[in-house]
Amino acid sequence: MRSLNRGFRRYLDTTPMAYVHECRLQAARRALLEQRDGDFVTRIAEDCGFSHLGRFAVDYKRRFGESPSKSLKGTWRVPAAAV
Repeated sequence: MRSLNRGFRRYLDTTPMAYVHECRLQAARRALLEQRDGDFVTRIAEDCGFSHLGRFAVDYKRRFGESPSKSLKGTWRVPAAAV
């Protein structure tokens, strides 16, 4: 267990749990931005492994700068400088 933690710290500068959390947030972001009919933030969060929806919303907003519901509604835009 310590070797795994040490390896994550050395090569990814994070912990295994933080890495998994980031992967789940990225998966949720992709799903929210794809916006298929009938998608709800709750279902997407649960599908991505989040069981506490309030915590998910806080972490998502901290990571991406907007709420999950805004991403789902399609208000996300690529900054002009990034195009």
